[in-house]
Amino acid sequence: MKKNAVTNYVVHPLIEARWSPMAFEEQQISEQQIRSIFEAARWSHSTRNEQPWRFIVANRLSHPKVFKSILSALDETNQAWAVRSSVLAISFAKKNFDEDDSENRHAWYDVGLATAQLTMQASQYGISIHQMTDFDTEKVCSDFKVPENYEPVVSMAFGFVGNPKTLTAELEKKERAPRVRIPQPKFVFGKRWGSPFVG
Repeated sequence: MKKNAVTNYVVHPLIEARWSPMAFEEQQISEQQIRSIFEAARWSHSTRNEQPWRFIVANRLSHPKVFKSILSALDETNQAWAVRSSVLAISFAKKNFDEDDSENRHAWYDVGLATAQLTMQASQYGISIHQMTDFDTEKVCSDFKVPENYEPVVSMAFGFVGNPKTLTAELEKKERAPRVRIPQPKFVFGKRWGSPFVG
């Protein structure tokens, strides 16, 4: 199943094809592919080159206990489909700078950049990533003994797109729904706030 974006302007094919499925194939992701995906995150931009991102990663077959621990932190709706993903991961942001321990208010932004970069690398392999914000952050921090100066950001399910019929009727309907985005004039401004940019 493909859900390519219907764009108004030309974008890279990887961006056009990227979406967040809930139905995954049983096909596994190789360790080499996982390493490559997180190597892309490694080389992302960050404020002061702080690299505030951290990830806990679990392959369903090779690390089933860790996989189940991450899965159990997801809300029930997400657990129902994420159980079929090949890899689960959680991203974290380091809240303070190493140099002077001052607050890094850009940490979440930098983790987002790294996540976007790893998502594009995954797309190169035909691997999709579904990011989730509905998960028990306290459980994650407790189960994985996360230091206090790190904050969970998102959980992620990795896999190859599968058959939507493996989902519940409600989720299958969402899976097949067209992708929608607000048009550029609603968020790209020029002379003043709310005034669409004109080149």
